[in-house]
Amino acid sequence: MNIARRLLLLNGVAILAVILFHASGWGLVGMFTWAGRHMPAGADPASQAGTGSYFVIRAIEQLTSFAVAAFIFVSGFFIAVSADRRTRRLGWGTIGRRVIGLLIPYLVWTSLLMGLRFLEGKPWSLGEVARGLLTGATNPAYYFVPLLIQLYLLAPLLVPLVFTRPRVLLVATAVLELAIYLALYTDVMAVGDGATPVGLARLFPKWFFPSRLFWFILGITLGLHLPRWQPTLTRLRYVLLAGIVVFAVVGMVEWELLLVAAGTPMIGSTETIIDGLFSASVILAFIAWSRIRLPAPGVVLYLGLHSFGIYLVHSPAMELAARLTYHFTPQLLGRPVLVVLITTAAGLSAPILLMAAVKRSHLKRAYPYLFG
Repeated sequence: MNIARRLLLLNGVAILAVILFHASGWGLVGMFTWAGRHMPAGADPASQAGTGSYFVIRAIEQLTSFAVAAFIFVSGFFIAVSADRRTRRLGWGTIGRRVIGLLIPYLVWTSLLMGLRFLEGKPWSLGEVARGLLTGATNPAYYFVPLLIQLYLLAPLLVPLVFTRPRVLLVATAVLELAIYLALYTDVMAVGDGATPVGLARLFPKWFFPSRLFWFILGITLGLHLPRWQPTLTRLRYVLLAGIVVFAVVGMVEWELLLVAAGTPMIGSTETIIDGLFSASVILAFIAWSRIRLPAPGVVLYLGLHSFGIYLVHSPAMELAARLTYHFTPQLLGRPVLVVLITTAAGLSAPILLMAAVKRSHLKRAYPYLFG
């Protein structure tokens, strides 16, 4: 299969995964944070941990944890193949077009969400506005856009370096990634004490490029050297499949141990070393098994081609669906798997329907500025 098409399919799988990942988060919020809306007075929300519904949601969360790493890997791969084949140089014109294609829709949706918060009676200070724009703090999912823009701006420097020293860059960024993961363990286990991030975890928040640099370097490496690396990946294809299974199971066990150490039934999403190994197994297996045909490839390819627009809209749509459930049908919060299904449906259908409506309306010229 053509590698570009294969990676667009990976993008499609990743956008489905990120929607399911965030939907699982809303399922856990319904179980624990909003327990007062559906549990008897005085009941302990932590009693829901360990139930069948809880583990279904945790399995969804674990199996979809590769999504952001996959997005960044694909971005790195395509930025590498955009470089000049002879010099391996990357023009600023290419970078500028990609950054603008991300920045304008991001600013539009960020401004819209800020306006909606203002209408709710939650005005933003100038400092909060600046933080929201620069770090994506307006929405929990939006940190990804400033992160990707930073990586693109570094790409003209990174691509020639990776071309000449791929192993050095991979090892160096893998060590950095490992150090950040190790720092996060301390913070996760201190959640129960209300601790704030310290050390590397504070210095390298998830919107700051070092936190995900390894995945970008991995994408650039395979974009530049795939013919050299493909035979090795093909030989390891069964090992990579085994890695997916092993790290998925170990990742679920690890997270339960971290929750016990933190003394709380729920912690905000944080990547661990096992999650990183799981993500690497998924991404590399996708390349190694490039001849395996995915179900409904046309649909997955469509999602991959429109993944940025879906990403921008899915999180606000899911939040709206969750809030409506909270206010009007709180009894559904006691069925957390159903909450996952509701928010998944909202996160997938709302962006697709909105993009289709804009394309067919008088606003079609604004489509690139809204969805990239």
